[in-house]
Amino acid sequence: MTNTSRTIDLNANTGNVYTPAYAIYENGAISRVALFNYVNDPSGNSDLQVTLNIPTGNPPSVTVKYLVGPSVSSKYNIAWAGQVCLQSPL
Repeated sequence: MTNTSRTIDLNANTGNVYTPAYAIYENGAISRVALFNYVNDPSGNSDLQVTLNIPTGNPPSVTVKYLVGPSVSSKYNIAWAGQVCLQSPL
């Protein structure tokens, strides 16, 4: 990060509060996208599917990292980028 970041609300899914999305720009160029799915549905019927159109001139590849937990209110067994960050107490 360059201390020049600017965050833009993408108004994803017509502004649905359960699936917000934000673009982060550095020096006027898109550098990151943050996508959220706050729907608490263990069946998988509410999994978020996203299509991103990356402007020409930006890197041709992206890195995807997931923050996941058993539910949106979970305090334990939360994982970031495949690593469990907080396990339940004994």
